[in-house]
Amino acid sequence: MLTREHRCGRSEEQELEPWPSPKKARSGRCLRNGFKWKMEEPEEPADSGQSLIPVYIYSPEYVSMCDSLAKIPKRASMVHSLIEAYALHKQMRIVKPKVASMEEMATFHTDAYLQHLQKVSQEGDDDHPDSIEYGLGYDCPATEGIFDYAAAVGGATITAAQCLIDGMCKVAINWSGGWHHAKKDEASGFCYLNDAVLGILRLRRKFERILYVDLDLHHGDGVEDAFSFTSKVMTVSLHKFSPGFFPGTGDVSDVGLGKGRYYSVNVPIQDGIQDEKYYQICESVLKEVYQAFNPKAVVLQLGADTIAGDPMCSFNMTPVGIGKCLKYILQWQLATLILGGGGYNLANTARCWTYLTGVILGKTLSSEIPDHEFFTAYGPDYVLEITPSCRPDRNEPHRIQQILNYIKAQQLQLAASLPANLSNFCQGSEMPTTSRPALDVKGGTSPAKEDANQEMSSVAYSNLAVKDRKAVAILHYPGVASNGTKASGAPTSSSGSPIGSPTATPPTKPPSFNLHPTPHLLASMQLQKLNSQYQGMAAATPGQPGEAEPLQNWDFGAQAGGAESLSPSAGAQNPAIIDSDPVDEEVLMSLVVELGLDRANELPELWLGQNEFDFTADFPSSC
Repeated sequence: MLTREHRCGRSEEQELEPWPSPKKARSGRCLRNGFKWKMEEPEEPADSGQSLIPVYIYSPEYVSMCDSLAKIPKRASMVHSLIEAYALHKQMRIVKPKVASMEEMATFHTDAYLQHLQKVSQEGDDDHPDSIEYGLGYDCPATEGIFDYAAAVGGATITAAQCLIDGMCKVAINWSGGWHHAKKDEASGFCYLNDAVLGILRLRRKFERILYVDLDLHHGDGVEDAFSFTSKVMTVSLHKFSPGFFPGTGDVSDVGLGKGRYYSVNVPIQDGIQDEKYYQICESVLKEVYQAFNPKAVVLQLGADTIAGDPMCSFNMTPVGIGKCLKYILQWQLATLILGGGGYNLANTARCWTYLTGVILGKTLSSEIPDHEFFTAYGPDYVLEITPSCRPDRNEPHRIQQILNYIKAQQLQLAASLPANLSNFCQGSEMPTTSRPALDVKGGTSPAKEDANQEMSSVAYSNLAVKDRKAVAILHYPGVASNGTKASGAPTSSSGSPIGSPTATPPTKPPSFNLHPTPHLLASMQLQKLNSQYQGMAAATPGQPGEAEPLQNWDFGAQAGGAESLSPSAGAQNPAIIDSDPVDEEVLMSLVVELGLDRANELPELWLGQNEFDFTADFPSSC
């Protein structure tokens, strides 16, 4: 609103276009017409057109701090300079990031780790004897000032998340974030602080369900581990999965634990994949995930190490393929936090993220790169496009279809909110490619449930190592003999369902667990939980390697209100279940450590205002 005050005392008001800088009062004097003017802009509502303008996290100090990382020197400056050369920054709302406080970083990372990182950062001590324990050294050297860098990146992602919470925008961008390997008390893979986890935890203050999508070349293991026990955050990662390739995790059968079971989705991909096939996989997976999970906000990690020409020499992508995946997610019109990640060909990384910024803004960029500070780095052609190499695509269509069928079955189980009946594990059968029939959500065994379980079986056990199969047999897992093969002959009741286990009193909520004094109790409970998943199979008889005898299992019973739970059937006796067998404690603990169950007391849900790790919801009543 413009108010004119004439010399005669008369005033008039006039509507004007919104001032470029909102929420600021401006005044001046018109020398020609002799009146004073003053503009006062009203408070803009959260759903105004301004909220559609993406937020771009930037400040010269922040870029300078990110340039100091030895593995990617000057990358942040190259990215921002190219965005600026295309004048894209003028179409976004630039927000200066704050530096994360120790308290904010401690919402995920341990105090001991943060204090040690701060100490070695101040001293520039890369040879501290305790650094190895915290993952510092080799790929994560403890250089001087590294703590300040970590706090800057973490603060930038938290700032972007807060902009989404406040309704300032629908999309917030921090291209210098996305360091997804860092663990709670350990640096890993060039990542000192897991800013992606910090951003998700901040978004959880407002949004009930967060979907994390990771399109980096490497598996987002740090983020998946942080939320592997919760149903409030779903993680989806498309990544290279190959023997010896870092971090070595993220097989399709890794689906989460406890209440977080089926909330981790992993898509292992081999070398040479190109745009079209990658987009088809991504679209297929995200369609299933979106329908089953119904997220309220998205955190998207767009590492550029998938792009052709990257020193990792793995995928054969271009920014166009990643841009199609980004468009698919943006059409959901959810609050979206966009992060960077890997990308070690600095010029191609700048090309990629500048192109993706144009996708977010709906702008088509000129092929010719404008003249700017780093112009010479884009030679010899000086164009925005990236051409794929001649690397062969090693992704077999049959294997890709198996993986997609497995994930569809996984999301079917999630959408139905039913415990998984994995009785067809170890069958090694081919996955059906037919469409899925409707699921009987009222209980019992439905054709859809059987199809889903069958689809999940062959892929999950196709990568089971020989030593793992032997461990399964040693622990008397139903359905696996000592040689790791499937046993048969599980008895069933007259109704056709598996005969139940011994009668026990209904479960009651146990007191808080002290994990360190009683690790074997925890191990026994966790393995009993695993035991309950293999229904209708026989176990290896103790002392008779290679042979098996029938093993009764748990039946599904209904509670009041129609909810289903795992309950024992009456009258059956079974001496072969884990609780009554002598089990090697060393084997138990090795599995606990391998599954990460010894770190159950370090879950981020402790800071979410609730504890997702509830034993009574997941274990049979005899525990």
